[in-house]
Amino acid sequence: MLLTSTTTEDMSSASTITTEASTSTLDSSSTQITDSIIETLERRKKSIVDFTFTSPPNFDEAVYRSFDIGSDSVPSFEGDKDFLANGLRSIQVSYMHYDTVLEYAFLPHLEAAALRLPLDSDRYYLLVVLPIRPGAGELGRLLGRMARESDLSDVYAALRPRRVKAIVPSFTVKGHVILTTDLQKLGIRDVFEPRQRDFTPMTPQTGVYVRSIEQAVSVAIRKYQPDEVKQGFVTKRNPVVFSATYPFLYFVMDANINVALMAGKLMDPLNTRIL
Repeated sequence: MLLTSTTTEDMSSASTITTEASTSTLDSSSTQITDSIIETLERRKKSIVDFTFTSPPNFDEAVYRSFDIGSDSVPSFEGDKDFLANGLRSIQVSYMHYDTVLEYAFLPHLEAAALRLPLDSDRYYLLVVLPIRPGAGELGRLLGRMARESDLSDVYAALRPRRVKAIVPSFTVKGHVILTTDLQKLGIRDVFEPRQRDFTPMTPQTGVYVRSIEQAVSVAIRKYQPDEVKQGFVTKRNPVVFSATYPFLYFVMDANINVALMAGKLMDPLNTRIL
């Protein structure tokens, strides 16, 4: 009888241990599931918040003050206006004035806004990305955020038609872009090596090879589209303000595939050098 009693107690104790272990496992699993659900909800909440700020519902029936970039009020559309060159000193430049429907995006994760502007050819367009604040270091911080958190495809995807009141400086940039390194990265190497390619269809001279390939670039940014239509947008709807009176990024984009053919920083509209 004593032996049987001891065995029963041992079995009871083992059962208790098993139950406690099962309870501990269930608690751990429950905690993991709860943490996973909370993490998923946080991600969804962040996604919803980002979407709301980037593409707010009924944005034409409400005023989103944070969408007015570059000015505390509707900018003057008469005559010239100062530009904060290099984020430090004011210079007077000529501006393009817009009051029409353009593709626009507010980008809270970049602390910037983007505006699509037409060029002289329908095959290309100008994409302007403007920090929400002026200042000498703001453009560098914007470039850092773009490198870490976003790319041009995100900016393009966020663009939506809006009635926009905008001023953007007229500017011309000229320069030379060296393509040698990029072509070599794409696998085009033999033309840059002596006696590796046959150039006799071009010249009878022997030993010809390519040292470098450069592309001359000249871009003149002017206003090509009049403000004659609002595309069905009623005048009572509040326009968004885009006042590019301080340094910004610009991209010459291919309209068919939406990739950048050229990129630069506009620090001073009077400087024609590509930065």
